[in-house]
Amino acid sequence: MWFVMQNLRVEHSTALEHLELAQWHVPSGSRRVQRQREILLHLERDGEPAEEARIRLLEFEKSQLARIALRDRIAAANTLGMTVRPVV
Repeated sequence: MWFVMQNLRVEHSTALEHLELAQWHVPSGSRRVQRQREILLHLERDGEPAEEARIRLLEFEKSQLARIALRDRIAAANTLGMTVRPVV
């Protein structure tokens, strides 16, 4: 029984670490998206080719949505006392 309880504490601790990491990645990703929007705006304003920057912005936005979804899944799982496994 002691081994099982110790394992649960480790899993819970790990889940909290994953949540903290996910919570850090969301604002970091937001800054990345904002910076890419600024780059795109400057390129368009200056009449420079912007297709690559536009594609990169879409990729960053897609990644950001995935980060937010993962953070929310981890938070919900922590609330329910479950462990979240990555979706493959």
